[in-house]
Amino acid sequence: MVTSLLVDVVRREPLGAADGLSGSLLERVELAGGRQLVVKHILAASDWIMRASNDQGRAAELWSSGVLARVPAAIDHAVLGAERQGAGWAVIMRDVSAALLPDHVRLTRGDSRRVLAAAAALHAEFWDDQPLELCSLVDRYQILSPATARREAGGVDVVPSLIGRGWERFGELVPAEVAKPVLAGASRGRDGRGRMAPSRDRPPGPPTASTTRPAPAPPAASPRRRGRSGRCGRHRRR
Repeated sequence: MVTSLLVDVVRREPLGAADGLSGSLLERVELAGGRQLVVKHILAASDWIMRASNDQGRAAELWSSGVLARVPAAIDHAVLGAERQGAGWAVIMRDVSAALLPDHVRLTRGDSRRVLAAAAALHAEFWDDQPLELCSLVDRYQILSPATARREAGGVDVVPSLIGRGWERFGELVPAEVAKPVLAGASRGRDGRGRMAPSRDRPPGPPTASTTRPAPAPPAASPRRRGRSGRCGRHRRR
């Protein structure tokens, strides 16, 4: 039987993260022995980004799949575990708040090089792996779409209301011949299988000759051209 990391919690306090605008609860907990941890409670009912991106708990999946265990030592993800919590998850982390950069601090050139080197090491570690399907491209585009603003209208989160206002301003400031098709495409939501729903303004019609006719084959090279190409290739190989 696996023992929960939170079994000996004696005190809890909510944390107000300056850049945490998803709606998820973030709290600092103190264990019986005095150790302090940070817990992020991820639940679609309280997280508009999870709802907008069809998130079923990808932060927990990064832990349970072993991905975080392979992150290079130059990057401290601080995660100690992820535990099922009702319909959501609790992601448990070491308290590294003292090491976080304040908003007003600018990175030095040396710090920037360290960040780039760590990013390169992360890419190198997973370069040959098939990535996990944590968030589709469609879901990424849907996060800041008019559909998200409509779905979240009347909620308590700040960002969804800004999304709606932003699209309104887009329609006001951009020429109509550009704004109309963009807004029509951006307003389409997902269908039941997570795909972009078809546009209502222009339903798909039968395939045209231009879409069904096979592309012409490229002209065959003359022997003289092939000879020159071969010589160039040999030269490059040397």
